[in-house]
Amino acid sequence: MKKLFIYGVTASGLIFTACQSDDIPNKGDELSTDIERTLYVNLSLHSDAIGNETRAASDDGTPENGVDFAGGESEIKTAYFVFYDKDGNQVGGEPVGIDLSKETWEQVTSGEANTIEKFYQSTVGVTISNGQQNPTQVICYLNPQAPGDLDEAPLTGNGGIQTQTRPDLFATSSDGTTKYFSMSNSVFYPTTDSEAPQIAVQIAPNQLFNTEAAAKEALNDGTLTVNIYVERYAAKLEFQSVDPEDYVTATNPIDGSTGSNVILSFNAQTWMLNASCTDTYIVKSFREESQLSGDILADNYGYQELDDIINRTVNGTAGDWVWNSANYHRSYWGMSPAYFTAEYPEVSSDVANISTLHQHYYSYNELINGIGDKEPVGYEVKTDGPDTHYVHETTVGSKALTSKNILAAFPSIILVGDYTIRIGGQTLTDTDFYTYLIDPSTNKPFVYFNAKEDSQVGESAIAGGESMLRGLIKAATNLYKKVGDNYENFDLTKEEELEKLVAVFEVAEPSAKVKGGLKVPERYRTLQLREGVTADQVSGIYVATADGYKTIIADEAIETPATGQLTFVETNQELMKVVGFCAKYNAGAAYFNIPVKHFGWYRSNNPNKNAESMDWTKVRVGDFGIVRNHSYNVKVTEILGLGTGIGGKDNPIVPPAEENKYYLAYRVNILKWALVPEQSVKL
Repeated sequence: MKKLFIYGVTASGLIFTACQSDDIPNKGDELSTDIERTLYVNLSLHSDAIGNETRAASDDGTPENGVDFAGGESEIKTAYFVFYDKDGNQVGGEPVGIDLSKETWEQVTSGEANTIEKFYQSTVGVTISNGQQNPTQVICYLNPQAPGDLDEAPLTGNGGIQTQTRPDLFATSSDGTTKYFSMSNSVFYPTTDSEAPQIAVQIAPNQLFNTEAAAKEALNDGTLTVNIYVERYAAKLEFQSVDPEDYVTATNPIDGSTGSNVILSFNAQTWMLNASCTDTYIVKSFREESQLSGDILADNYGYQELDDIINRTVNGTAGDWVWNSANYHRSYWGMSPAYFTAEYPEVSSDVANISTLHQHYYSYNELINGIGDKEPVGYEVKTDGPDTHYVHETTVGSKALTSKNILAAFPSIILVGDYTIRIGGQTLTDTDFYTYLIDPSTNKPFVYFNAKEDSQVGESAIAGGESMLRGLIKAATNLYKKVGDNYENFDLTKEEELEKLVAVFEVAEPSAKVKGGLKVPERYRTLQLREGVTADQVSGIYVATADGYKTIIADEAIETPATGQLTFVETNQELMKVVGFCAKYNAGAAYFNIPVKHFGWYRSNNPNKNAESMDWTKVRVGDFGIVRNHSYNVKVTEILGLGTGIGGKDNPIVPPAEENKYYLAYRVNILKWALVPEQSVKL
């Protein structure tokens, strides 16, 4: 009798088949534990492979190796089983492996859809050492990457199997030409009262045989079975965009020429899942995290304890997301290594300094140009259909929701490209520009450009535009000259006064000393003293502060300047306070950030909507994230807004903590592969 290897909408299933009758010895549970013995389990393995299933890019980022998923998303080459006793101790020596490379294929019909059923049967012997208890639990691994390491960890507790990770989502054939999806047990809560999730599948004593002959005689009798449901480590992510609309800024040509405003056209170059985990747990984890340090703890969440976190009350209304399904033997949530992170980056410079960070943040050059001798890693942007890839499970918990930069915690699609500029009849590419201040009537920014290198008055390098240097000098209302006994702002209509300021100031990123403890995004620039400026050059320039007008001195060795004096660092700090920051678009480079929504987003009190401004205090655990064995379809339906500037192309892209706006429209599908409902975005 054949038993279905459940797959597709619910999960994958492995089925142990055992049989017992009056004339078949089946006394495995009665054997003494003081002797070495071999017990036998009949395995009946079935897989439904949907004939028209899709799969992601065949090379998985390594086209030069020609690696392909020859068998699709459900190809199974090897199965390994690790057995445990009732206390969670591993028994039976090394994992028991089965070679599934010679399956018997049969065509079957399921409803109106034709499927291929892969069928395999075998009798498996498990040798139990003297003193070991009989097996009562089993974990199955399909296409494992390191079979010899599967028995290194206990089932529970510190260092347990839920803490073991792998960097890859696939196993590769010995000749390096074919990849197969790695899978393991589906971990879920059997009941809503469960104090712990089911990690390993229970084996009843009468499902063990103490002779191989008895097991083989019962090989095709399916009256007794042990069902194991498995899930892929990988999640599938599909992304599709549209051609963007022109973005009309608030800036008119300042030379009075006829024509339109400064217009920006975004050229999408590539996309990637940013802030994604770099490794994955070999079985889905539900371990608790420390609310203080973010560290992984020894205990699992009980169902009610975790449900209270996922469906926490917001504005007096509790969430109603059903995130666990005992009927389908799976959970739609779980903990990735990113759950156990002490802090998340606020700015790009934080990335290298967070030792517990399990997520990767890509730079512009890494995606488009490659870094060093490495090839670019970004994916193709398609407008006529989705570009599909496999990604790591990445979820974050309540600690991320209370972090200083919630946007950086979520796995997000970054759509990266650069802007073409149209101004006064000119079309410009690979051109730096800056945004500074917002026109209140249009809610759009003003655009500025670099100053001519040889201009003594800081005029714009772009005809019809204004230089950012002069724009910031105009905003520096704390710069004064002395006329008699009075202090007056510089008259920027007088060329000689403008020349004096242009000679000593520049648009620059503030130094570490100037920033102090202030977190400044990598794209931000401000007005600073030029490098190499002398005390003679700043003579006659006064800086107004809260306690009077002060002169600028160049001696940085003076820790406490005299009354009425400011050091260069202090001067730069005062300038930064007054003019604030402009945003640089290095050669027009920019990105849009799209947090990937998960099932929780659709709970009744947090409806699906495209919001330009989000109240992140209402976001719950499970609203955003990537969960294994789910398929996400994100589609950009409109690009109307302005992307976030990229100041340094080698800097990791960290979504800005100071902004919480979407300038896009998009929708998401989360499908049970599991498929996640399509996510569409307007940019």
